[in-house]
Amino acid sequence: MELKAELLVNGVTLDDSALKGVGKKYKEQIHWLFEWDFERHDTGKIPDDFELPDGTIVQLRKYSKSPFAIKVNNGSLALEHEGKFITEVKWLPRPEYYSNKTDDGTSMSRVAQIRGADCLSICYMNYCGYFKTDDQCRFCNIIVPTKMEKKGDVVSHKYVEQIG
Repeated sequence: MELKAELLVNGVTLDDSALKGVGKKYKEQIHWLFEWDFERHDTGKIPDDFELPDGTIVQLRKYSKSPFAIKVNNGSLALEHEGKFITEVKWLPRPEYYSNKTDDGTSMSRVAQIRGADCLSICYMNYCGYFKTDDQCRFCNIIVPTKMEKKGDVVSHKYVEQIG
């Protein structure tokens, strides 16, 4: 638990070699409602989360100034702290349905996402109407519709037929 908390608070850096297969074999990060990374990354796919050897799932929060890094070491993913090996980690497999499309041609990964290893998440409306009048909560980092649609991660308003 302590390591997971440290990783959530401090984020991780990612070596390019560790990204092989993300978005194809391994589950990519899809911003479905809030931003949780410490830095924006509008290009390239990064993992959504990773698994520690004891089965603990940790949400990946990218941060270039983190003392933690995930790199490839002898063919496995290694979590390091200030350059010292801590443990091996694993990316989570990409759900097969992410490659499917709804009846209207929308990619399923833009409609329903998997959080962690097994939590199906469908956010019917991925935005707050208060942004239209500039009355949103001042601490909120919800992804406003225009930003979300530009990024292309999710459909901001889903239809029952898409979800079905």
